[in-house]
Amino acid sequence: MSSAKRACAPVGPATRDRTSSPALSHRASTSSPRGRITSGRVASTCRSRSRRAARASSTGVVISTTRTAGHLLSEGAAPRRVNARTSNPASSTLKATSGPATSSAKPISTLPLDRDGAPIPTSAIRTYTTEVAEATRPGSLEGPVSSERPNERHGLNIRRDVAITTAAQVGVVIGGLLLYRLIAIHKGPSGVAAYTLVKQVVVFLFPVTILGMQIGVPRYVALCRDEHDRPERFLLAAMVCATAASAAACLLLLAWPSGAASLLFGSSHRTTLLAPLAATLLATVAVEVAAGYFRGLFDFKTSAVLRVVGVAAVPVVLLVVLPQKSIATLILLMALALLALSMLAVALPLARAFIATSRAAFAGAAGTLLNYGTRRVPGDLASVALWTVTPVVASHFVSLRQVAYLGAGIQVLMVVSTAFQPIGLIFLPIMTRLWAVDRERARWYAGQLSAAAIHIALFATPQILLFGDVAVRAWLGPSFNHAGGIVRLTLFPVAAYICSVVLRSTLDAATVRAYNSRNRLWGLVLAVAIGAVLLGTGVGTRIEAISLAFSSGVLATGVLTFLTTRRLYEVPSSAWASGTALALAAGSAAIGAGVRFLVIGSHASLSVLVLVLVLEAGLATAFVVGLLRAGLSWPAEFQHRLLRRR
Repeated sequence: MSSAKRACAPVGPATRDRTSSPALSHRASTSSPRGRITSGRVASTCRSRSRRAARASSTGVVISTTRTAGHLLSEGAAPRRVNARTSNPASSTLKATSGPATSSAKPISTLPLDRDGAPIPTSAIRTYTTEVAEATRPGSLEGPVSSERPNERHGLNIRRDVAITTAAQVGVVIGGLLLYRLIAIHKGPSGVAAYTLVKQVVVFLFPVTILGMQIGVPRYVALCRDEHDRPERFLLAAMVCATAASAAACLLLLAWPSGAASLLFGSSHRTTLLAPLAATLLATVAVEVAAGYFRGLFDFKTSAVLRVVGVAAVPVVLLVVLPQKSIATLILLMALALLALSMLAVALPLARAFIATSRAAFAGAAGTLLNYGTRRVPGDLASVALWTVTPVVASHFVSLRQVAYLGAGIQVLMVVSTAFQPIGLIFLPIMTRLWAVDRERARWYAGQLSAAAIHIALFATPQILLFGDVAVRAWLGPSFNHAGGIVRLTLFPVAAYICSVVLRSTLDAATVRAYNSRNRLWGLVLAVAIGAVLLGTGVGTRIEAISLAFSSGVLATGVLTFLTTRRLYEVPSSAWASGTALALAAGSAAIGAGVRFLVIGSHASLSVLVLVLVLEAGLATAFVVGLLRAGLSWPAEFQHRLLRRR
C-alpha cells in the first residue's frame, strides 16, 4: 500500500473531539476491552480529509480521501463497524456498533458540513472496520497517541538527524572561527576586513536573491516526496528562479563597478572584491537550495555533509594550501568550490527533472514556490535589518567601544540560535508532512515543541543573564570588563528568542501565509519606535537606548511567534504551563546566582569558563531529570520515542 494511502488511515491522537460542532463531538464507544473508537475521532478524520481535498491548491499536493473497509481489513485490523449516517447537517450523529463488518450500510443522503462549511465528501464518510489502540501519556495534549509515528512512517531516525544536524552546525561555526584566524595570520587586519565586508554584503543581498526558496524547497519536497510526480521539479524550479535573481543582482554590480564598490565597500577603489562578492552570492544561494532539497527528502546526512565540506572545510584547506594568493582570489576560489560542490550534489536530480518535467509542471512548481517564498522576503529583510543594521546605526551615536559591547551581546544570542537551529531544520519537513496527512498529530507535536521551548527558555534565561558577561570577558579579554550591563540588556529577551528559533518552522510548515514574516516586521517596527522615542527624549544613555530597542524587537518577535503557533495549532495552556518547570528553573537560577556572585565574582578566564560550562551541564541535566520525574511529556517523548533507534 502506498504511503499516500497509508496516510489516510483513521488514526491520530484525538479521543476528545476538539471541534466547535456539538453534533460532531458526540462520543460513542464500543464495549471491547481491546480498544474503542469514538464518533468525534471519525468526525475529525472526515473533516481533515475534506479539508485536504478542498485545499490541495494551498499545499500543492492532492491526497486520496478514499479509505474502504477492505483496505483496513487487509492490514489485519480487528473487525469493528462504525456506521456514519445523517439526515440533517445540524443534527448529525455518528453511531458506533461492535460486530462484524457488513456491506448493508446505507448511503448518506445529505452530506454534513465540516468546520469550515465545506460539505464532507461521500468517500470520506463510509463504513470503517478498524481497531484503534488507545495510549495516553501524562501531560500531553488531550487524546491518545497513535501507535504509528511519523518517524516510523517515513523511516526517520530523529536522534541521528538531530545529532548530525547539530554536529554540522558546530562544524560550520568551528570552521568559520578557524578561517578567520588563518586570514588574520596570513592576510592581516585588511584581509579580515575584506572577507567580513563580502560576507556582510551577502547577508544583505541574500533575502532578495534566494526569494524564500530556502524554506519553500524543503516544504514542498516533503509534501510531494511520495507522489508519482517526483519532487525534483521543485529543485529545478528553485534553482532557476534563485539563480536568475542572483545573476541579475550580480550583473547590476558588475555593470557599475566603481559605484557598487563605493556603495557596498565604502571606496570606489575596492572593485577587486566585486567578482568574489558575485561568486559568493551565487554559491550561497546554490548551497541553501541544495541543502533544502535534501532536508525535504529527510536526507539530513547529505545536507550536513554538503554544508560542512563546502562551507567549513574547503575554505580552510584553500587558505592553508594557497596562502600566497590575494584575499580577493581566495574568496573567489572558496565561492567557486562551494558552487561546484552544491551543483555536483544535485546534478542527478536536476538532470532527471530537466528530462521528465514538462513546461506546465515546471511553471506550476515555479509559481508555487514564488507564491510561497516571496511572501517571506519582507520578513527576512526585517530580520537582517534588526540584527545587522543595529550595530551600524549605533556607530553613528556612540563610540566604537560601546558598539563592540553591543555586538558581543548580539553574538551571544547568535550562539544560542546555533544550539537550537537543528530543531527547526529537522521539524520543518516533518511538520509539513504531518500537517498535510494528520493534523491532530501535528497539533500534538506543536504542543510538545511549545512546551520544550517554554521550559528550556525558563531554564536558560537566568543562566545566560548570569554568565553571559563572564563568557564575553573570557572570550574577548579584559577590554570588555565594562561590557556587562550592555551585554545583559541585549540578552534579556533570550527566552522569547529561543521560542522563536524553535517554533518558527512550525508556522512555515503549516500554511502559505507568512506568519513569521509578519511577526518579524512587527518586531522591527517596535524596535524602531522604541529607539526613536528613547533617543529623542534622552532617557538613559544612547547605547542603552539602542540596546533596549534591539531587545524589544527580538522580544516582540518571539512572543508573537509563540502566540501565533498556539493559535494556529490550537495548543492548550495545559500543554506547556507547568509549576514544576518554573520551580526547577528558579532553583537552578538560585544555584547559578550563588556560584556567580560567591565563587566567580569579577574573575573571567578560561578556567572560569570551563567551570561555568560544567555547572551548566549539571544544572541542565538536573532540570531535565526533574521534569521527567514530574511526569511532563516532552522530556519523556524525546527520551523514549524521538531519541531511540528505529
